[in-house]
Amino acid sequence: MADNIPVFTIQETSYPEINNLHKLMHENVSWNISRDFLQSIYDSFEMKTFNAVAEDGEIIGTCSMSPIEDIPDCYMFTSFAVKKCYRGAGIGRELLEKADNIVRNSNALVNAAEGTDDLYNRKGYTLTDFIIHGVFDVPILNDEFKQNIKQDTAVIIEVTNGNDKIMEEVLNFDQRVAYSKRTQFVKSWCQKSEYTLVALRNNKCVGYTCLWYSEFYRVGPLFAEDNDVASLLWQKSVEKLSGEKILVEIFEENKDALSLFAKSGLTIERNKKYVNVRFNSKEIVKFNRKYVYALSSTDCPILV
Repeated sequence: MADNIPVFTIQETSYPEINNLHKLMHENVSWNISRDFLQSIYDSFEMKTFNAVAEDGEIIGTCSMSPIEDIPDCYMFTSFAVKKCYRGAGIGRELLEKADNIVRNSNALVNAAEGTDDLYNRKGYTLTDFIIHGVFDVPILNDEFKQNIKQDTAVIIEVTNGNDKIMEEVLNFDQRVAYSKRTQFVKSWCQKSEYTLVALRNNKCVGYTCLWYSEFYRVGPLFAEDNDVASLLWQKSVEKLSGEKILVEIFEENKDALSLFAKSGLTIERNKKYVNVRFNSKEIVKFNRKYVYALSSTDCPILV
């Protein structure tokens, strides 16, 4: 239990002060998203934020959520943190109580650090997934891996903003993965990415990935119809990011994804420091996990 807990109040805001929010997240959780990228997230989505504010004005805890476009009555938690020295004093519970008043009659999706089960279980949330992640040097692909890639399985093109025809194909494929047409999410990823690679087969999208930079490169989402498409997208991604560091996040149950990365020289092992858990408050948010070779931090935010 934390000592010397300051008197605090829970304050609601629709647009938090980004500098203070980024400082809190950066210092108290595994938060490697830049201040500018965090700003862009709040600019792109309709957020509701609750802050735990001490008498001196310091923000000692925060919780933000956003409705998920095109999924009726469904919210996603986009940030949830309490200053380390004040954890165990009920600040997180009070923040979650305020948030729960908003989402009580809806479904809510949250990704959290492993070990936070009690906080969410008390509110009726159900653990549905384990997500493993880590930061790695971009591997140098060995000859065996490259020789096994079926180069004719799809055509890989790099998409720039404004290509509406290709973007519509990407949205259609993403809908097969997420069971909803997530126009706002997908367009936001593509606009913020340094590179967006799309796999086309007979002019239809069968996979795509976004490579975006914040502190280091992040691979995700990487969605693919099958292992051949995923391997080809991964090869092209590695070529783009040679010499860089990357963050990769994967559903632990997708053994094909773990195997693909391992064969390419990047072994993602289960380590408590790099495991997050996904909770749903009511119904499980549908996701065709066999297509998910890597997640996005905005699709699947890491919260503590």
